[in-house]
Amino acid sequence: MLALLATSAGAAEPTPDIRMGTLCAPAMTLPAEQLDPAAALRERDELGAQAREVTLDFACRGWVAHALRADSPPGATLDWQALVAEVLVGAQRRSEALALGEQAYTQAQPLAEDGRLARRRAAIALTLAHLQVRDQAATQVWAQRAVDETRPDEPLDTEGALALSNRATADLMAGRFGPAAEQLEQLLTRLQPGLTSPALRYPAAVALNQLVYAYAVQGRWQQALATAERLVAHRRQHLAADRAGLALALGNQASALTNLQRYDEALALMRQALVEADGPGSSDVNASGALAQMRGNLSTLLLARGQPREALIHAEAAAASTQGGARLNALHQIASAQIALGDLGAALDTWRRAQQIVDLDPPQGEAWLRLRVLLGQAQALLTLGDLQAARAVLERAGTEAARAPANLAERGQRLVVLAQAQELAGQPAAALATLDEADRALAEQFPPEHVNRLDLLVRACGLGRGCAALPALLQASPTRPARLIAAASLALARDHLRQGDAAAAQTQAVAAVRAATDAASPLLQWQAYAVYAQSLQARRRPAEAIFFGKLALERLQFTRNRLAGVGPDADALYLTDKLGFYREVAGWLLDAGRVPEGLAVLQLLKRSEQDDFNEHRGPTLSAGLPLTAREQAWQTPLDAALRQHEARAQEIERLSRLQAARRITTEEASRLLALQAEQAAQAPMASAQLEQALALVHSPANERPRAARGGPPTTRPADARTLHVYLLSGPERLQAVLVGRQGQRVVQNGSSAAELTRQVAALLDAVRLQQDIHGPAQALQAQIAPLFEPTAREWKIRRLVVWLDGPLRYLPLGLLYDGRQFLVERYALSVATPVERRASTSPAAGREALQVRAWGVTQALAGLPALPGVGDELCGIVDGPVRGWETPACHGVLPGQADINSHFTEAAWREAGPAQPPGGVVHVGTHFVLRPGNVSQSWLLLGDGGRLPLERLRQWPLGSPRLLTLSACETAVPAGAGADGREVDGLSGTLLASGAGQVLASLWRVDDRRTAALMRRFYALAARPGSDLADALQTAQTEALRGGQPAHAWAAFVLSEPAPR
Repeated sequence: MLALLATSAGAAEPTPDIRMGTLCAPAMTLPAEQLDPAAALRERDELGAQAREVTLDFACRGWVAHALRADSPPGATLDWQALVAEVLVGAQRRSEALALGEQAYTQAQPLAEDGRLARRRAAIALTLAHLQVRDQAATQVWAQRAVDETRPDEPLDTEGALALSNRATADLMAGRFGPAAEQLEQLLTRLQPGLTSPALRYPAAVALNQLVYAYAVQGRWQQALATAERLVAHRRQHLAADRAGLALALGNQASALTNLQRYDEALALMRQALVEADGPGSSDVNASGALAQMRGNLSTLLLARGQPREALIHAEAAAASTQGGARLNALHQIASAQIALGDLGAALDTWRRAQQIVDLDPPQGEAWLRLRVLLGQAQALLTLGDLQAARAVLERAGTEAARAPANLAERGQRLVVLAQAQELAGQPAAALATLDEADRALAEQFPPEHVNRLDLLVRACGLGRGCAALPALLQASPTRPARLIAAASLALARDHLRQGDAAAAQTQAVAAVRAATDAASPLLQWQAYAVYAQSLQARRRPAEAIFFGKLALERLQFTRNRLAGVGPDADALYLTDKLGFYREVAGWLLDAGRVPEGLAVLQLLKRSEQDDFNEHRGPTLSAGLPLTAREQAWQTPLDAALRQHEARAQEIERLSRLQAARRITTEEASRLLALQAEQAAQAPMASAQLEQALALVHSPANERPRAARGGPPTTRPADARTLHVYLLSGPERLQAVLVGRQGQRVVQNGSSAAELTRQVAALLDAVRLQQDIHGPAQALQAQIAPLFEPTAREWKIRRLVVWLDGPLRYLPLGLLYDGRQFLVERYALSVATPVERRASTSPAAGREALQVRAWGVTQALAGLPALPGVGDELCGIVDGPVRGWETPACHGVLPGQADINSHFTEAAWREAGPAQPPGGVVHVGTHFVLRPGNVSQSWLLLGDGGRLPLERLRQWPLGSPRLLTLSACETAVPAGAGADGREVDGLSGTLLASGAGQVLASLWRVDDRRTAALMRRFYALAARPGSDLADALQTAQTEALRGGQPAHAWAAFVLSEPAPR
C-alpha cells in the first residue's frame, strides 16, 4: 500500500516535564542582534517556501526572540512554541512534542482571536504526533480542531492547507475513503491558483500524496498512478531541493505501478526512490515515516519478484524505525517474507507481535491495516494446519471488518482466507462458493487477468474446478509473479494426475519446480518436487521419482525445522497432511527393491512423529536419506543451476543491509544497482539452466537400481527364529517388509488406511465393551497376517518384532485370530520403536538375576479413583521392604523394594534412578494418562497427589534398567478421529531413549486386580535364567487366555524395544 504520511518513532518515552526555557537554553544565550522577531518570521517563511528543514535550533531562536520581548503578543510566542513541538515530532521526540503542543494549545485558549494561529499550529503538531503511532481517535480529534481554527472565508495559507489535508488523512485512517478523496480534490482545486506562492507548494504536495493514497485504498489504481505522476512532476518543479519528499513521491508512483502489474518499472522507480531518500533533510516532518512505508512497499515488490531475502531486509528496516500502529505494515511485510523463505515459525511469531498492536485500546493503525494483519495471521495458521486457531482469528477479523467501512481489497482477501479454512475443513463446495464471492468483490477493482483474481482461479483449480481455462488466462496476464506461476502449475499438475494424464502432469510439474525456484520459496519447492516425483512415478520412471521424492522430503524437512520453538503442537499440525508423502516415497523404494532406503524413510517418519510428540528436533533429513551414485550425478548439475548466482545474491544482500541501515557509500549504491540489474537480466538464463538440469535426470528403463552409497544396511535378526516385520499403512495399500536371517521380502495387499482404521476401532470397541471379539479379530487377521505368516511358517519363526504404522499402532497385535488361535498363541511378540539413545543400553537378557524397584499408588488422589489392587500387585512382585503399605515387607518373585503412596514422590524416584543396578526392572503402578498431541499432555500420578509430566520424566537419568513397566490404566488410549497412534510410539520411544532396554505398557484401562495376577506370572517367568521378556509375556498372556480371562484383561499389554537399525 502507498505511504500514508506519518513519522517514524523509536521506543516510547515517558511523558516529560518540559520547560521551554530549559529546552531552548542555548538560544537564551545568543546576543540580541540574533534574536530579531521580524527576521525570524521572514526566515521561517523562506524555509517554508523552499520546503527546507526547520531545525530545533531555529525554532528555539524564534521562540526566544518573542519570549524575551515585552511587546511581543502572547499568541506569537505560543505559535513559536507550537513550531518547536512540530519539529520535535519530526525528530522522533514524540512525548516532548505532545507535552509542548498541549501546553501551547491550552495557554492559547483564553487569547481568543489573538491565540487562533497558535492553537491551529499546536493542533497540527498534535495531529502529527498522534498520526505517528496511528492513534486514530486522537488524530481525528486534533485534525478537526486545527480545521476549526481555519477561517473558511480567508485565503488559504500553509497551516490552513495542512489542517485540511490532515483532516482528510484522519478520515482515511478511519476508512472513510470516498469523503477523504473528495476533500483532497476540493483542497487541490482551491490551491491550484495559488501555486505561484511558494508558501502553498508544500501543502499541495502533501494533499497530492494523500490523494494518491485515497485512490489506492479504493482500488482506483489508474487514478492513483496519474496523481502520483502529477506529484512527482510537482516536486521536481517546485520542491527540487527536498530529495526525501521526492523519494516519497517516487515510492508512491512505484506502488501504483506494482498494483498495475508493471513490475519492472516499479522496481526501477523504487530503487531510485531509496537513493533519493538518502538526500538532504526535508521540511516534511512525515518523510521519515513515509520512508518506512516505502521500504514496506519495496518489500512487497521484491516478494513478487522472488527476492524474499532482500524483501526481509527492507521490511526489518521499516519496522526498526516505527512504533505503534505505524509498525503494522512493516510487521506484515516481515511475516510475508519469512513465509516466502519457509520460516513459518518466525512468521507466526511476527504475526503475534503485530496482533499485540491490533489489540491495543484505543485502536492503533488504519482499520484496513489491522484487518490485513489478522488475515495474514489466519492464513499462516492455515498453512500450519491449525484450523481451530485460524477460525478464531478469522472471527476476530470479521468483527474488525464490521467496524470499518467496506474496503473491497481487504473484503476480497478475507473471503479468500475463509475459503482456505473451508477447504482445510473438508468443505470444497463451500470453499468454491466463497471464492466466487471474493471474485465478485475483487472484480470491482481489478480486471480478470490481474494476479489477485488469477489467484482465485488457481485456488478453484486446486478444488477441481476451472482448470481447463487457467492456462489461457495465465498467458493473458502480461506479468505474473513466480509464486503465482508455481501455485498455478502445481494445481494444473495435480489436476492432470487426477485425470490420469501423467505426461501433462510432468510438464506442469517442471514449470512448478522452475517457478518455485525463481520465487525462492521452500514451501513451494517441496510441493513442486513432490508433484514432479508423483508424475514420474505415474509414468513408470521409479528411479527418477525416488530421486525427486528425496529432494521433496529434504525441502519439507527444511520448512519443518523452521517451526522449532513455535509451540508443542505446531510441527504435528503442519505434518498432518504430509505424512502420506513420506509413506509414498518409502513405498516406491520398497517396490524398487531398495529396502534399506525404504526403511530409512520409515525411520525418518517415525522419528519425526516422536520429535513432534516430544517437542524435540532430531537430525536433519539429508543425513538419513543418502543418494545413490546415479542420484549424486543427477544432483551435481541441479545444484549448479540452483547455486550459480549465489555469490551475487550474497553480495546484493550485504549491500542491501548497508542501504537499509543508511550506511552505504555512493560507490556501493552504484554497485548494488548494477548487481540488481544483472540479476534481473540473467533470470531467464538461470531458469533455462534449471530446466536443462531437470531434463538430464533420466534412467534407462533396463538399468537395475543400485544401493545408495552410505545407505543403512538392513539389520537382520540375531537368531533364525526371529522375524522383523515392517508394516507401512498407505492410503490404498498395506505393505510389509520382512527381514530374517534367511533373507528379506516385500509384500503388499490392497488394505487401505481408512479400512484398517475402521477395523481397529471395531476391535477396540468390542474389547472395551467386553463383547465377543472373534469377528473383528478375524477380520483384521485376514487383512494383516497374510503379509507375514506364510513367510513365518516357511522360515519356522517363533518371534515377531513388528514395526506398526498409523492406526495399527493402536492394535493389540496378539488378538489377531485365524479361527483357531490368537496370534499370541503362535508367536512371541514385541513392537519396534526407533530410538536415539541418550543413555547406555541395558545388558543382555538373562545374564544377571532381575532386581526390581517398584512404585505405586493405591489411594484416590487428585480426583482419580483408588487403585486398591496395586498394593497386591507390588507385593506379588517385590521380595523385600515395602514403604507406605500395610505390610512392611513382601515376598514376591523378584528381589527389590517398593515405595507406595506418600513415599512415591518425584524427588524419591529421581534420586533412585542412577542408583538402580544395571539390568534390573522399574515397575510403576499408578494412573498414567497418555494423550495424542504432545508430551506436555501426558502425565502420571504420584503418591503425594502431584502430576509428573512425561516431558520431565523423559529428561531423567533412568539408569539402564532391562525393563520399565507401566501397569496402570490409560497408558495408550486412542482419542478422536485425528489420532494416529504417534503417542503410543512417543511413550515407548521416550522411555527407551532415556535408558530402558524394553518398555511394557497397556493399550487401555485394565482392572488392577487382574493386572496383579498377570504381572506376578510375567515376572516369575522373566526371572528364570536365560529368559526372554517377549517369551515371558507370551506365556503369561496365553495362560491367562486359556484360564478363561477375557481379552480385556490380558491383551492390553504390549512390549516395546528399540527398532533394529
